[in-house]
Amino acid sequence: MSSRVQQRTSPLPLVAIVGRPNVGKSSLFNRLTGRRRAIVTDEPGITRDRLYGVATWLGKSFEVVDTGGLMPDERATIAQNILRQARVAIDAAAALVLVVDARDGVTPLDADLARLLLRTGVRPNIGFLQGSGLDTGLGILTDERQATNLPDVYAAGDCAEGFDFLTGERAVHAIWPTAIDQGRVAGANMAGDASNSPGSLSWNVTELFGLTSASIGEFRERDGWEPIVFHNPGANVYRKLLLDGGRIVGAVVIGRAEHVQDLGVVQAMIRRRTDVSRWKHLMQGERINYGMLAYESSKV
Repeated sequence: MSSRVQQRTSPLPLVAIVGRPNVGKSSLFNRLTGRRRAIVTDEPGITRDRLYGVATWLGKSFEVVDTGGLMPDERATIAQNILRQARVAIDAAAALVLVVDARDGVTPLDADLARLLLRTGVRPNIGFLQGSGLDTGLGILTDERQATNLPDVYAAGDCAEGFDFLTGERAVHAIWPTAIDQGRVAGANMAGDASNSPGSLSWNVTELFGLTSASIGEFRERDGWEPIVFHNPGANVYRKLLLDGGRIVGAVVIGRAEHVQDLGVVQAMIRRRTDVSRWKHLMQGERINYGMLAYESSKV
């Protein structure tokens, strides 16, 4: 069993191999590096720490790291260590490779992990601001007016670290809707018209093995939240809505384009904190009429 955490020794770009347990990450690592350094077995979680190696592919050399199997909701001590070690590699990586098991297809956990990785995928280029006096974290820190700590300096879009609408925590949501909303708020305040941002929402859409995968808001379950799940493996359709006190706080959808096209309505319902507790029976099937659901809920 791998138990020693190796340190990086190469200046080459780093590629991190990540995924849930026992999907073939170590086999891919061995294939890329040409050495049998990672142990390959059928026991989930056998690689608990990080293994580094150098690989060359299509004439390009890079460093590759094999991480432990990611289990984002697991609370066991070993799994917490796996996640911690994987995050170290993810934070240092220039590219991420998500490995899934083709025999199982895209599982709900694969989708959750994809969402988790997408959230780490954009890093604001703020190195040139060193010494400028601007307060920075992951991005340029802004308040609800999109103002920075310097007078008359505002930030919006991918470079800005504002606040998450649901949690109130600092976040960078590098997507067009957030950039537009933040830019509108920043522009209004620069023009002397006071405006505040209510916070941004995580929102991602991607293609994975010919399927559209999308999420908005929260996607990992928490104590006290109610998941409403529809899963049809034969049709490759999966949907999870998360409710907190009868209000939608997040959604994950895998399927064809028509299965994700109404997430804009879900986004509006999250922001309006719409109570859908009376209409949960309408949220069980493969297709949901979100427009009707929003209309009926607004009449209560």
